[in-house]
Amino acid sequence: MEDFIGISKPEELIIWNGMANTGIHLEREDAALLLGYMEGHDYQLGVDRGELYRVDVSEPDGECVPYSIDEVIDLVCEWNYEMMEDNEKRYQETEDQEEVLQYQEALEKLKNDEPRLDAMFSKTRYGRQMVDVAKQMILDAGGTVPDYMKESNCERGMEEPELSREQGR
Repeated sequence: MEDFIGISKPEELIIWNGMANTGIHLEREDAALLLGYMEGHDYQLGVDRGELYRVDVSEPDGECVPYSIDEVIDLVCEWNYEMMEDNEKRYQETEDQEEVLQYQEALEKLKNDEPRLDAMFSKTRYGRQMVDVAKQMILDAGGTVPDYMKESNCERGMEEPELSREQGR
């Protein structure tokens, strides 16, 4: 990949995201959070000819895989969850007071990241699919879709799913 440009700053990710017209708005804090998790897991994001890539920097000839911003957000959310689980388990198992404090601090930071990650995830195609599935489950069970779930995807910058009046619109 001759034209590969690494993304190391939040502003660079925001610029690429805007140029790629992903439909997902990233604040500086969002981009910094995503890049921080990627770096912490030995990955880097980069762009080649306008396409986003994930590069494994722990390998000499790091694997370079095309990646969407949806996939980046999903992966970071998954890492956050796994790290919370791991820190919670270690926190419960350790008896060393210094380690208890380290795990507690790490867990608090991870939990503080969760609302921002959840908000980003809800904007991804995966988050939108989860809402659509939940709506359909409610309707299939004979329920009524709550008003807060009726917000159209058009209002979020995406195409609105087809729902008839009988299905809760």
